[in-house]
Amino acid sequence: MRRGDHLVSLRTGYTHHGIYIGCGEVLHYSGFGDSVSGPICRVSLDRFSGGKPATVLSHPAAVYDAEERIARGYTRLGENSYNLVTNNCEHFVSWCIYGVSTSQQIRNVLSAAGIPGTIFVPGIAAVITAASQSDEPIKAAVKVAGKEAMTSAAVIGAATIIGGPIGLAGAAAVLAAKRMLFK
Repeated sequence: MRRGDHLVSLRTGYTHHGIYIGCGEVLHYSGFGDSVSGPICRVSLDRFSGGKPATVLSHPAAVYDAEERIARGYTRLGENSYNLVTNNCEHFVSWCIYGVSTSQQIRNVLSAAGIPGTIFVPGIAAVITAASQSDEPIKAAVKVAGKEAMTSAAVIGAATIIGGPIGLAGAAAVLAAKRMLFK
């Protein structure tokens, strides 16, 4: 493991991403991985990985070298704008390496739900954000889905994304939204 490496740690239903800065420390978005939305911070490798193995993901076409990645990461240290769909730990690392915020995990989920990544429905982000920031994710998802006048495909796509990290709330949100909006 070398300075500037992209680290990935497997979690239940998703992967967590960070930038290795050396001396056993990692910059990462503490967001959903810590069960509570949190800032970009500097933590020990063990804290980052949550006791699970961390692997290095190679980037042969990286725009920024290792030291530039770390410097870019430090410019966002303390940022507290975590969003599961638009600004998660993978978005942060992608931005450090390529200068573009993107998440392959989110694109994969959208694709599996039959929603091409290039046709990302803005309402999906609203539903997921509301659900992930609420103590009652099902009610929040259904309420926002109704306001956004989303199609059933969009609601299913959003609930699929919610279903990964939030668990059964995603499936319940789909059923509730379909009953409420698409009778």
